[in-house]
Amino acid sequence: MEKSRVVVDGPTVENEEGHIEIKYLGATAPHWDIIWHSGDADLIQGFCNRVYARLSYLPWYDPQFKRNCVRVFRDAMDEKIRVVWDLEEVDEVVDEKGKKNTTPQSIVEDAVELVTATRED
Repeated sequence: MEKSRVVVDGPTVENEEGHIEIKYLGATAPHWDIIWHSGDADLIQGFCNRVYARLSYLPWYDPQFKRNCVRVFRDAMDEKIRVVWDLEEVDEVVDEKGKKNTTPQSIVEDAVELVTATRED
């Protein structure tokens, strides 16, 4: 049975020069695939190489993922590339202490907020 998917848009990019989609493939490495939608081939290929280096062997639940997600967004904003994430949907779980466990969607959304807030300062 295929898991449900959720799509998360990255920060707004002014004068967009490219558009990619980063898709979570699952628990077995490589964990991510990058789909090119538009933009100059050389620009996108260079960007994709950096994204693959940051994410290929890093599942969404690894603590390093959020830091690397922020780096991907900052790099994308510098290159004027729109990034959309296609993630597996994971139910939000509340533990016995009332703390919500993270989901891939919440991690990416937090990274978007962090990058957007630091760019506006």
